[in-house]
Amino acid sequence: TRYGAYYVLSGSRKDSNAEWVAGADVAVFANGSSDHAAPIFQSILTNARLVRLGLDKQVSVTVHPFPQTAFEQDSLERMAVFLLAIYITFCLSFIPSGLM
Repeated sequence: TRYGAYYVLSGSRKDSNAEWVAGADVAVFANGSSDHAAPIFQSILTNARLVRLGLDKQVSVTVHPFPQTAFEQDSLERMAVFLLAIYITFCLSFIPSGLM
């Protein structure tokens, strides 16, 4: 899901001037169940600020997971072998009970 919100903590404009203030404080509320939500919402906010400032620039976000470490890979392989052994043991336990 792509739900999120922005909450402006301080005004984005000066009272005497309608110009955009670049240092407006904003809280970004992003969906915590998505790993990509926070950087994407921050990118959208930054791009909106750049447009309001009249700058011809754009921020892009690329999010990739880190490669697995040797320990993580070894743990995953051990868990897979353990679950496979449990699965085979569970399946083979029904053959003798069905013959009786």
